[in-house]
Amino acid sequence: MGKTYTGHKGAKDLQRDARPGMRLYYVNEHSTRIAGQFESRTYSTLVCTHKSSMWGWMFSNASDHHGTVYSKKGTISAESAALYMGGVSTTPPPGLRELASPEPDCRDEGRYGLKRGQEFRGALHRDDVKLMQEQADLANDRAKADKKAGRRSWW
Repeated sequence: MGKTYTGHKGAKDLQRDARPGMRLYYVNEHSTRIAGQFESRTYSTLVCTHKSSMWGWMFSNASDHHGTVYSKKGTISAESAALYMGGVSTTPPPGLRELASPEPDCRDEGRYGLKRGQEFRGALHRDDVKLMQEQADLANDRAKADKKAGRRSWW
């Protein structure tokens, strides 16, 4: 298990222990409303970039999933990371997904519906397919007429 830096003592320890390239991880809290993300908690990564003469060691946001550091000169001081981000750790929190990584596939959740790799095996009737094609053609013709008349100029 890695070292955790929290509070004023943690800020001083982080100033002492930080080196360029050092990675720190902190936990993000998310809303769990209906339109929100799947998880209520994820983690993000900080990378030590340089030492400022005024603020000490500086950190930049990064992504382990994409393998990138988002700025060459960090804008987050070691003190801010330890005090205002709820504490930082040298190891990623177990069981949490990184914020920059892809979300879980919705096909893996729920009881009903098609799962990944399954095909629809229901009955498709020719009359239903013809009706859908006619409706699509009618909508396409209506859109062309509207565009020609200037009613859909923003499209």
